[in-house]
Amino acid sequence: STATRILLEHGAHVNVRGGEDNWPVISLAASTLLTEDLELIIKNVSDIDAACARGTTALINCADACDIEGLRFLLAHGADVHISSEKYGTALHAAA
Repeated sequence: STATRILLEHGAHVNVRGGEDNWPVISLAASTLLTEDLELIIKNVSDIDAACARGTTALINCADACDIEGLRFLLAHGADVHISSEKYGTALHAAA
């Protein structure tokens, strides 16, 4: 989104976590269904598989939302399909 782009241009850090569950920015971007945001963030993120306090990753968020474009994008950039979260299990569990 334009907001994400502007914040990144002004030095916002993509590896900072926040919120009650200590969410990584990449996981929140995945939950918005905006692949454009994922593309902007992934250029600078240190860990594509960064998880929140409950173990949910960007890939698991995309699977839960049935975001096929996001899934393909994250998998093409090396997201791990074997990570399991407290709430959803693996991305496959979330998608089923």
